[in-house]
Amino acid sequence: MDFVNRLAGEFKLRPQQVQAAVELLDAGNTIPFIARYRKEATGSLDDQVLREMAERLEYLRNLEKRREEIASSLEEQGVMTDELKAQLAKAVPSFPAETPDPGNRGKGTGTGTSCPVADASAGGRSRGGSGQVYQ
Repeated sequence: MDFVNRLAGEFKLRPQQVQAAVELLDAGNTIPFIARYRKEATGSLDDQVLREMAERLEYLRNLEKRREEIASSLEEQGVMTDELKAQLAKAVPSFPAETPDPGNRGKGTGTGTSCPVADASAGGRSRGGSGQVYQ
């Protein structure tokens, strides 16, 4: 998954700003440090945007890791089909319900994820926002 372009689109920023911020975060710099002392690199992103971007980056990276774990598990079980591969690849996350949509600040929240493979693996049961499976 191309995290930089995805974040740039979601936050309505230039890819260069996001790339610089991601590199600084991955190098272990703190958000306050980046916001105060690396403005030239990030195009003056404030700490709120940097924090939201860092949270979203972590979410997307965890989602990608989970997607790979699901694919591996399905392949090990011998139930992976071309259709499941396509659905897994197409599953596009939106902002989780508890995280405001950064492109629509203050105007509502996202709708969660849309992942037919996860729904199928839950046996058709729905998942609540807490990650619990309800029957």
